[in-house]
Amino acid sequence: MTIQPPLPTPVSFRQELGRVVATPCFQYLVATALGFLIFFARAPGPWLSPMLFAEDLDWTLMVLNRGAWDTALHARPDYNILGNTILVWLGIQLAEWCSGDVFRVPQYLALVSYGFFAAAAALPVLLLRRQLPPAFCWAAWLLACLLPLGIHAQPAWSGFEILGRAVNAGFVFLFIAFVLLWYRNTAVRSFAQALPVDVGLFVCAATNPICIALLPAAGWPTVRRWLGERMPLGRLLREGALVSLCLLAVACIAVNGLPTSRPAHTAAVSPVVGIDGAVEMTLARSMLYPFVWPIYRKLETWSTLLIAVIATAAAWRWVLPRHRAAVIAGIATVGLVSAVLVLRRGELAGYLGGYQATFPDRYFLGQNLVASLVMVVVLADLAERLRGRPRLAWLPAGALAALAIGAAVHEPLWKVAGSQFLLTDDGAIERTASRGLRDGCFVNASGHPDPEGGFIELAVPSFNDIRLRTITLPRRAVERSPAGRRMRIAANPPARL
Repeated sequence: MTIQPPLPTPVSFRQELGRVVATPCFQYLVATALGFLIFFARAPGPWLSPMLFAEDLDWTLMVLNRGAWDTALHARPDYNILGNTILVWLGIQLAEWCSGDVFRVPQYLALVSYGFFAAAAALPVLLLRRQLPPAFCWAAWLLACLLPLGIHAQPAWSGFEILGRAVNAGFVFLFIAFVLLWYRNTAVRSFAQALPVDVGLFVCAATNPICIALLPAAGWPTVRRWLGERMPLGRLLREGALVSLCLLAVACIAVNGLPTSRPAHTAAVSPVVGIDGAVEMTLARSMLYPFVWPIYRKLETWSTLLIAVIATAAAWRWVLPRHRAAVIAGIATVGLVSAVLVLRRGELAGYLGGYQATFPDRYFLGQNLVASLVMVVVLADLAERLRGRPRLAWLPAGALAALAIGAAVHEPLWKVAGSQFLLTDDGAIERTASRGLRDGCFVNASGHPDPEGGFIELAVPSFNDIRLRTITLPRRAVERSPAGRRMRIAANPPARL
């Protein structure tokens, strides 16, 4: 008699749903969606009062007129802006797909910006689950979403220029590179695992030049296994992660070694920063800010140094051995950027004014995100050390929750800051383009007047000057816009029967 194998136990919808909900990808999508809503609520101005701010206008025009790749490599003479260009290109494509109106690019670029910041903040939920308990991964996400950005502070510009813009997204790539490197060094072995991570690292290195200095850390696991564990080099090559790393190195050298189309940039001499200013820039504003922001304006040099010593001693005492390398790397990353700012952007010390302001917040955004993650790691390890003491085990998570609640109250989601509506073009570019289309202000690719030219030359208001500036828009994009269609209808009204 043949024995039939037992039938598989049916899986209920609830069990299947639970499996889906527990997957890192699903939780990452949820965190990204929630982060998008948080960032939109914090800074709705770029959507409600659309305007292409600062370089966003220049880069948008470059992408429209010269293409994304040329813009990424040559928009700046000193380094590439691949990540910023990708965001601008996505904003243009969304405007084309959703409305067909080139003049709505600022709104869709704002949506892309919110999504980018949300996706970056949610990376620990996706990539660090092997390193941190899920609750602390979500804590790192929440603190990144609620990090105070001076949106409700003075000067009002402090929060106007970050969320909803592509111009300052490059600072966030420092945090992205740090998380990707941590994940690569702890969870990646094969070529298939390493390739998407290294593509992300390539984008970071081709956007924020400081990320290039972090890339050698990706080779540390290979060096340790080759020299420390005496693993044959042939086996390491067969695993594939080393091959992907070599491709990343070649790609970074190729991209960052391309000549620019403009003369070398001559930067202004940075003011010399004194000890007090250096302490404020490197420790208070860069490293400690994620947890001292409630008392930032009450700090001074000696109190900052004291807090830094206490925080360092606590981190060394609490952090688990498996996380010490990551914590040291995080501190070194923040220290590297801080040193660059002190040497090359000494004027920032004057803007901070001795703990009187946090402006310009954009220069410290990447360091603050890295420091915030380091803080979560230290408190997660403390919670693990206190696991056998129920009366104290809740304190690390409680401290993070209190900090998140305080940040939400400090810059409330339910209150729109007036700084979000300081500047708007009020439809000036669209109206000017309509007049240019009517008056035949057409030029060719060289900028010379040409009735059959593919571009429209416009004189529009500058966002920070009373003078006009000249911009060019693709003629076809203007003609396809609602403003262009209205102009054609006005010029050629339908015949009456």
